[in-house]
Amino acid sequence: MRFIRPESTPLIDAARTLPESTRGADAAAAALRADHERWSRTLWGVGAFLVFAVGALLTGMMVDLLVGYATTAAEQTLAVALVVLGVALAAAGLVVLFRLWRTGRALSRAAVIWSRVPYLLGVRDRSATGWLAPRPVRESPVMFVRVAACALLLLVAVFGLSILFFPGREAMVATSVACALIGAVAAFCLAGLFGGIVTMQRGIRERDPRWVRALAR
Repeated sequence: MRFIRPESTPLIDAARTLPESTRGADAAAAALRADHERWSRTLWGVGAFLVFAVGALLTGMMVDLLVGYATTAAEQTLAVALVVLGVALAAAGLVVLFRLWRTGRALSRAAVIWSRVPYLLGVRDRSATGWLAPRPVRESPVMFVRVAACALLLLVAVFGLSILFFPGREAMVATSVACALIGAVAAFCLAGLFGGIVTMQRGIRERDPRWVRALAR
């Protein structure tokens, strides 16, 4: 999978400093938004989180098995092998999640800059109808799925971290730690995913003079 399309890279580089011309600004912003909102990015994020969660749980459960239940050499060997597998899965999931967050941040920030260029340079005036602009983006299928994913991540974060206060956590310490770690990663994913949605909305809301005045206060 390409985390960033090749054609988006020069647009991101050009947005590191405020462009001095509005030529191609709308096309650049649209291209970056399309890259950011790809279904493949969403599906890879879901898959990576599930792989991480499975790996973390597998590692925690096998560590508990080694400590308190594995008595024969065969059981211990199998548990160690599964611990290694679990760590590998969790690490792979985290790497993909980190890459998605890092590239998503670059795409969304560049899209915001290109969206604001015509207004910051005074070439285009903001209008009262600009408040309608974010609606098609907010109500697009991929954004709806991402908002739903944010709600699910919130639940996972709450339930995962609440294991730290579960009375029976001492019986399976490693598994409890794994659940808490899954909750913590879910919280970070929630922050990154929701932050990306808000950032993309910010660029489009540049057309709304009331929104700009509110940010300036």
